[in-house]
Amino acid sequence: AKALTIAGDVMETLKNARSASPLSQKFAVLVSTEGGVEVKRIGQHLFSSAKENMILEDGDIVKTGQSSYARIKYHNNQFQTISPDSLVVIQALSGNAAGGSRIEVALKQGKLETQTPDTMTAQDESVIVTETTRIRPTRASRVGVAQESSGQVVTAVLSGTSEVEAAGKRENIEAGSTGVSIITSATQFADPEPLISPPSAEFPKDLQIIRVEDPARYPLSFEWKGGATKSALFQLSAKPL
Repeated sequence: AKALTIAGDVMETLKNARSASPLSQKFAVLVSTEGGVEVKRIGQHLFSSAKENMILEDGDIVKTGQSSYARIKYHNNQFQTISPDSLVVIQALSGNAAGGSRIEVALKQGKLETQTPDTMTAQDESVIVTETTRIRPTRASRVGVAQESSGQVVTAVLSGTSEVEAAGKRENIEAGSTGVSIITSATQFADPEPLISPPSAEFPKDLQIIRVEDPARYPLSFEWKGGATKSALFQLSAKPL
């Protein structure tokens, strides 16, 4: 019953938003949050607490705090996950001259990961911009972009292909079997480097939901294999995001 009520509220919000905006305007939905996430609407001077299922439009800014995440779904089924301590500006949600859709976001600080749908056409555009680098993921791609405090941008193409443009150079970067990362800046366009293969979680499995009745008396044993080192970093959360 609660899910149906939430869905009804979302549909009404979408109807109201569409009736108040041009037909060519597209929308995004903040589908889930974890921790302290704030949004500043275009024309507003202050950030306010984000709410799940709120509508995002051109010019809106999303900010995540420490240990906080936000997940955005776009009209073409593209998803973006914003990592902690990040600031992202939604710059364009519209159609383009080629008849496709255009989604452009600006990463001002921190990191975000984009996953494009396999239904994306050659006319559709997905763009992530930083101060020095422009990344265009293609169909069915997964790419992470991090804006370093040094000014460098680290782009990790995890699957599919992404066009990376920086320092007067433009190149299509393919993930291959291992994924690749590339470092760029205003004056730098480094060669792509293979990503280190991560360890494989044996128990619990990756994204597995665990219920522990008495962790003090019955501790969990984490098991993994592979990877480049003997140690591994894993994360526990009360929510799947």
